[in-house]
Amino acid sequence: MRGEAMANAKIQLITQRSQVQILSPLQMEHLVRDPFGKETKGSSSFLAAIWQQTSEARDSLIAAFFNGAWGWFAFLVVSVVFNTVLGEELLFRGLLPRMRAAFGRGDWVANGVLFTLYHLHQPWVMPATLVNGIFLEAYPTRRFQSAWMGIIVHSVQSVFVIAVVLVLVLK
Repeated sequence: MRGEAMANAKIQLITQRSQVQILSPLQMEHLVRDPFGKETKGSSSFLAAIWQQTSEARDSLIAAFFNGAWGWFAFLVVSVVFNTVLGEELLFRGLLPRMRAAFGRGDWVANGVLFTLYHLHQPWVMPATLVNGIFLEAYPTRRFQSAWMGIIVHSVQSVFVIAVVLVLVLK
C-alpha cells in the first residue's frame, strides 16, 4: 500500500508540474510480483501508470520527470559507465584473450554466445544481442586486439540515451 501511495504522489507531482491531464485511472488492477516471486493483485506502480497514458501525456510526464533532474541524470551517467564500460565490456572482452586456449579460433563466437546468455533476463533482446555480441563487439575486439572496439560499439546506444535525457533535463 505504501508503494502505491508513493507512486500516486509522484504522478500527482509530475502532473502538477507539467499541467498534463491524466487520462486513465491511477488505481489500475494488474498483477505485480513481490520480491519473492509471488503474484499480488491490485498494486499500481509509477511506470505502469505512465505507460497507460496516451503517447502525448506519457511524453509530457517523462519530460516533466527529467526537467531539471540533475540527480537522475548523474545516476544515469554513472550507471552507464559502470554497466557498459566497467561491467559488461571489460568482463566479456577481457575474457576474450583467455578464451582462445579453450575455444581456439572460434573464441570470439563463444564470447558472443556467453554475452548473450548473460542477458537471459531480457529474452526479447537476445537475438539482437547474439548478433551484436559476436559480430559488432567480440570480433572487432579480437581482430584489433583491443577492448576499446567493443566498448565503443557497446557505448553508442548509451551515449544516445544520455544525450536524449540531457535535452530533457535542460528543458
